[in-house]
Amino acid sequence: MGINNVNTSTIERRFDMQSSQVAWITSSYDMASGVLGIILGYLGGFFHKGKIMTFGAGCLALGSFIMFSPHLFVGNYKYGTSPEDSHCDLYGNQTNTGCGTGSSVSNYIFVFVLGQMFHAIGGTAVFNTGLTILDDNVPNSDTALYVGIMHCFSALGPAVAFLAGGALLNLYVDIGRHSVSVSPGDPGWIGAWWIGFLISGIASVLVTFLMACFPREFPEAKRLKALKSAEAYATAGKDEMERDDFGRKWKDIWLSIKVIFCNPSWIFLTIAATVESGAVNSFATFLPKVLQFQFSLTTSASALFAGVLVVPGAAGGQLLGGIIPKCFNMRLRGLLITMTVCSFLGFFLGAAFLIKCPMPKIAGVNVEYFNAPTHVSYYSIREAAQLPFFCFTTLRSLELDEEAIVHECNARCHCTTSDYEPLCGHDGVEYFSPCHAECSNITEIDGSKIYSDCACIPELSSDFGQAREGICEDDCTVKFIGFLILTLCLMLTTFAVNTIGHAATIRCVHEKQRGFAYGIQTFIVRMLGNVPFPILMGVLFDNSCLVWQEKCDETTSCWIYDTDTMSVKLTLMLAVVKVISFVAFLLSYLAFKAPEEAQPTIKDILDGESIGAEEVTANHNNAAFDQSAELGQNGRVTPVDESDIKRHPPAFDSTNFDNDVIATKF
Repeated sequence: MGINNVNTSTIERRFDMQSSQVAWITSSYDMASGVLGIILGYLGGFFHKGKIMTFGAGCLALGSFIMFSPHLFVGNYKYGTSPEDSHCDLYGNQTNTGCGTGSSVSNYIFVFVLGQMFHAIGGTAVFNTGLTILDDNVPNSDTALYVGIMHCFSALGPAVAFLAGGALLNLYVDIGRHSVSVSPGDPGWIGAWWIGFLISGIASVLVTFLMACFPREFPEAKRLKALKSAEAYATAGKDEMERDDFGRKWKDIWLSIKVIFCNPSWIFLTIAATVESGAVNSFATFLPKVLQFQFSLTTSASALFAGVLVVPGAAGGQLLGGIIPKCFNMRLRGLLITMTVCSFLGFFLGAAFLIKCPMPKIAGVNVEYFNAPTHVSYYSIREAAQLPFFCFTTLRSLELDEEAIVHECNARCHCTTSDYEPLCGHDGVEYFSPCHAECSNITEIDGSKIYSDCACIPELSSDFGQAREGICEDDCTVKFIGFLILTLCLMLTTFAVNTIGHAATIRCVHEKQRGFAYGIQTFIVRMLGNVPFPILMGVLFDNSCLVWQEKCDETTSCWIYDTDTMSVKLTLMLAVVKVISFVAFLLSYLAFKAPEEAQPTIKDILDGESIGAEEVTANHNNAAFDQSAELGQNGRVTPVDESDIKRHPPAFDSTNFDNDVIATKF
């Protein structure tokens, strides 16, 4: 997922997509994964887990190669006009070229969606099955820690992809091409987005062979199962699930579903996980884009800084979510309280997205040209001006029509928005292109282009309408550092909740339902959270667009966003998410009804392997054993006070138990 997210803006620009369209690539992963998660969650409890993970790794490799394939067929990237044609003089106008020469490259969205679906099949098989293998092979007291470590590495993967992908975006998309008219700092620059998918595919092939070596069950699984205590919500159907053959019949599915959906703690955890995961997925997809436009960074720089945030934020948060329960020896109630507190803190930390650099003054976009009014015509994208601003169905924003940045000073040039080549005028105002500034001359000084005799730029002292290439930079380093710090804290709390939430979900259901309950939760989270949230955020970005790229009379990607409106919408969206998750976690805590602490029977213990005294002590907090215990007539281990043991040593019924066996086991 990290490779896909780091390339979101680049793929959007390269294949002429809008943000709402490219969001479907991300959402397609969760569509396929949600459906498959239920199937694998149910079957994973009874079938060979190693084979399932091998199949998943193979699908990951195939998906990566499919995502790479459009680069082989789309041809060389062409951008911009020649220096002679990019400015307007008495000999010609700016026009679109290359129209009608082939089919639209935006159709490659279907190839990317197919690749993401294979990624979903593989990722779900590997991750969900791997989580159940992990839970089977560690004690309850260590589950959260190991889940945190697992999630930490799953977060490090995208983090490395952000860092490596950001570096690869400094390479031109068509490697080996010598005549390149743009540089990495230009808005139209397209980096080598495809290399990451190629590397991912090769790595997945190698992992497939390693997964094939996994056994059906690891040696420690049976022994640990005897030691674990049940923390599942007390509900009907438990006795039925204790059958040895439970899960082998199709009718057992309906009982499992009924028991799961009668568990209020699981329901509220799922609601919270849905909104939290949806927000994480959408912000992960568009975080590089937020950095790029709110702080005027290049695509490669925004990807690198996103990686800098993800490494300590996501990976550290996942690890923190495992360490906290381990250090405080938390049971399920403690996990629920911790998640409630973290969501409360996240509500305030979400204000980080209000921090941004001031939006530059752009002639004809948010400021007028210097000597006459512009032909600006605003209208609602949804043609629903009668609806209130906060109406979610429209997300009303103001969009410039095609003549918005046309002025009488450049009207003769017939300028288009097909190429964004910003100039910074000596008046401190940014101009969309040399054509829109109506510059007649161009010179190059120390590798930098200087435009002069620009009719749309006012004359200042001895500078006769001059401008330099590039945007008008505004130093807002302090704001950027503040944004990074607050966002880092937000990510730490959010990803800590993610890890603790997985552990809580596993603990609050019966052991035979853990994979199935997790699969159902995954389906709900993906379908109601991960699928719509990125699309919603894509629409949010599109509705904040001020200037669209026009190619061959078609609207493609956005060049300039209203960052003031965009930052407010992002903050409001995150605030709503945190309020919902806070309430859901709180209700999950209040609704939880603990079962009677289950103790392992002597038969359970004898079925396992030899258990040392240290292991008995270690499992005291899991309600399995106490330091000292006596055997009751019912054959169960009953905790007693240590002083009672000294006064009344335990006695065994030799008719029922072999003393040698008992001595060996204890």
